[in-house]
Amino acid sequence: MKDAIISSVRDILVLQGDGDYAAAKKRLMKRIVKTLFTADLDRLKTANIPVDIVFEQGKDVMGLK
Repeated sequence: MKDAIISSVRDILVLQGDGDYAAAKKRLMKRIVKTLFTADLDRLKTANIPVDIVFEQGKDVMGLK
């Protein structure tokens, strides 16, 4: 466990030091997006359930001129 933590911290520090946003994002997404999460998102997409909130504003939306 100790070696894994040291390795992980080393990788993070190198990414921060290099300022490599793309590599940092790739590393983060590998950890966060798990199979179950991806499956849940796929089910929402199949059911046509939006996952983002979209605010429609303006006079036209409200029926005003």
